[in-house]
Order: sequence, then C-alpha cells, then structure tokens
Amino acid sequence: MLKNILIKTGFATEIAVQGKFINVVLATGEINARIRLDSGQIFETKLVSGMGFEVAEGFKSVSFESDTTQQTKIWMGNIPLSYTPIESKIVGSSTLVSQKYSVGYGDAKQLVAERIGRKNITFSASKDFYIGSSSVSALTAIRVPANTNFTMETQASVWAYSADAADKVKVIADLTKGLQAEKIMFTGDAGLSKGFISYLEALQKYAVVSGGYLTLYSLNDTSYTSYTTAVTSTKTFGRFSNGDIATINGSNLAVISQVDGTLRNNAIVASGMNHIAINSINDDIAVFEYSAMTLYAGNETAGLTARSHPLTGTADTYMRGAIYTLTNNLIIFSDNYYAISTDNGVTWGAALSLPAQYGATNGYSFALNELNGDIYYGDVSGNLYRSQNDGVSFNIIKSPALGADGFPMLDSVFAAGDTIVISNGTGYCYTTDGGLTWIDTIFSTYHQAQGGALVTNDGVFLNYYNNITGFMANSTVVVGGMSVAALEQIN
Repeated sequence: MLKNILIKTGFATEIAVQGKFINVVLATGEINARIRLDSGQIFETKLVSGMGFEVAEGFKSVSFESDTTQQTKIWMGNIPLSYTPIESKIVGSSTLVSQKYSVGYGDAKQLVAERIGRKNITFSASKDFYIGSSSVSALTAIRVPANTNFTMETQASVWAYSADAADKVKVIADLTKGLQAEKIMFTGDAGLSKGFISYLEALQKYAVVSGGYLTLYSLNDTSYTSYTTAVTSTKTFGRFSNGDIATINGSNLAVISQVDGTLRNNAIVASGMNHIAINSINDDIAVFEYSAMTLYAGNETAGLTARSHPLTGTADTYMRGAIYTLTNNLIIFSDNYYAISTDNGVTWGAALSLPAQYGATNGYSFALNELNGDIYYGDVSGNLYRSQNDGVSFNIIKSPALGADGFPMLDSVFAAGDTIVISNGTGYCYTTDGGLTWIDTIFSTYHQAQGGALVTNDGVFLNYYNNITGFMANSTVVVGGMSVAALEQIN
C-alpha cells in the first residue's frame, strides 16, 4: 500500500509491513532504508524519489532515516506499484492551499514558509517579481514573468522581492481587537530619559536615543551597539523608504544603515538643527531649529538648502513640528499657525491659523496616519484635532480625559487606521474606532511619553522615562507591495 511517512532528522522511522516490493514515490534527496527480511536478516540501501526494487525473499518491516526532516510517499506491498505520470497525478496531493501574498521592493522577504509534505507550489502575478532562497540577491534570483504560472517542487521556504520601487511595503499594527500592555526594559544604557525610538526592520533592532546616546537594541538577546559620538544632541528620528534611520545632530545628518547598522554622517549647511521630518515615499528631508524658526529642505543625495516660509511673518517665535503627508506635501507648525508646501518648501501657501494653540514644547504632538493620511495635533488644553483633507482644516475629536494631576497637555500622538494613541504626563488613552469611544489609563507616577509611538512586527511601543512600554498588536497589516497568488499541493 502507499503510505505517507514522516521521517525526522536523527530518528529512524520503522514501519511494520509485509511485502516484496518497495517504491519511493516522493522524497527529498537520499533516504536510507533498513529492510528486515522474513528470515530476520537486515540489509541497508539508499533510495531516492522514483526508485523501486523487489525483495524476492520478502520483508516484514522497513526502517527509514534521512538527513532532512521530510514527508515522504512510499509504496510497500506484495505487488509492484505500476504507474504513469498521469496516474501519479491522480494519486496527487491530499490538500490544496490557496493564498495571496504581498511582495515588496528592496530586500527579499520570506514569501512562503517551509512546509513538510508540500508537493509543489505555483505562483502567479500581474507583473514580474524575483524568487530564491533566504540569501537571494540580484545575481542569484530567478525572475517570474508577469501573467504566467510558475511551478516549483520544494518543501523549503521561498523568498521574493520586487524590482519596482512603487512596491514599497509598510507594516502597520491592526489594533482593532484592543491593546495589551507589556513593559520592556532595555539594558546597557544609562536610563532612557527623554528617549526616542525607531526600528531597523532588516536588522530587527530598535534604535533608541537617551541621555545623549544612540543605541541599537535587539529584543531577542541582550546585545546592543551604542554610538557615543556625532549624535549626542540628537532630537528626533526619521526613516527613509529603504529603512535607514536618520537623526539630526546640530550640523550633521547622522544616518544609521538598515543593512548593517553602521553610522555615517552627512554635513548639512546650517548648525543648530534639532528636528527632522522625512518623506518615506520619496525620501525628501526637512530639518528645522525651533527657536530661530530656521528651515532647510532637500534630500540626502542633493543636500539641504535654506527655505523661507510664511510662519516667520506671524507673531509666533517657535517652530514646533514638520510632517510630510501621503500626497508629498510638507506641513510645518508653530504655536498658533501652520503652512503647506506642495514642492518641498520651495513655495508656500499662506499661513493658516490652528483652531487652538499647539500644546507641548517637545514637538511630538503631531502625527500622520500612514493608512489613511489623516493628520493629528494636540492643543495646550489636551484636546486632539484631526485633519482629513491634507491639512486644509482641523476638527476636534477628543477632549482631555487625562490630566488629573493638572498636566493635561498632550505629549505624543500616534495613529494607524482607526486606532489612535495619545499620551500626556499622567498616562495614555486610545481608541480603536476612530475617536468615537476612548479607553483611558492613568499612571500612578509621572511617565511623560517622549518620541511618540512606533509600530513594528513586534507591536506598538511608547517610549517613557526609564523604560519602554510596548502595547502589543493582535496582528499586523501589510500596506503596499505587489500581490502574488500561490497554490500549494500538500501531500
């Protein structure tokens, strides 16, 4: 009879069966067979997929071993297995699995996980993409042409990438089922006072700035890399579309590589810059010095040039924030006004009045919702405002529920889809329905959030004094990329 036999590395799988014929229908590489004859004698042989033979004396059990764990199909019986390719397809697979995957631009990501017992897998997409092993590169990748069915026989994982820059992928937390609090304490640094946090996906490391140090941490182990020079006055993070993280240190743009975590410094044309905004779609950069309201914009390749702007013509004396929208507009904020540029600061619309005075001195009560493009800011009384028209107007969606200790102003805002998280000096609150209902949590001690929130595959993180509290996501949503359909045949 035809048997599905799981062979595990380092273990012998013995099957008690009588017969005279053995035929390996499906196996990966060589398997070793120890055949116990009816006489009690044992002999061994190496077998591969498609190989069959007769044991004239007859056998009463067969033991199989393999260097790799695998699901095999092996015929053992008193009559020979006779089949043609057509007949083998009829025997075929026991299960079909259909999935749709997202393939992103840049470094290859795992498309399909290893599956023991997979017979084959067929891919199809509306445009070209590239596949290979976990170490696949442009030199080793196999191109899968658009609008074709590409079938391969493998139980191994398959990795893929797109060569089209339009297929950039972002991973956003789906928090519709609520949040679970979990504290994570990073070691190796002198506290995380007034820290900022970002993430290097390729390295699976978190970049944290605290106490004048920039440190890369891993959640999986206690290793860390600390940069003590060139970033000692870093104020904020920004991320390029390729995942590189940039910080501003006075007159230097310090960039931490997504690929290997190394640090490089690019001089910019003015000193004293202490805030940064990066357009993750086209990698435009804006930096400013808040007390002088000095603004520079450009990109890392071409450099930054001074930009005049209409906020200097208002009564305000501090610039508070800068955001790039999903439509590539640059919006800058002062205490009472904001202005919009559609060409990265070359020209501007008139200064517009905020509905209420901006509410914090740290510049982190601004947020862009990367799923729908909504823009948020908090005022001096702890109210939260939202723009759903690219900054043309703002409407209040949240009045302060926090602030029992007399400190109501918002310090940080984070938004993804219908989930919004806000924090002040007494705690945080969040909504999962776009602001219709809110859940409030009050801390017993002062835990002012710094640097806003961060979303990664591990969850959502808010950075507080002396620790990082992670609000873990129930699941994640992959935004962007190209769609690839896959059909697996499972034995």
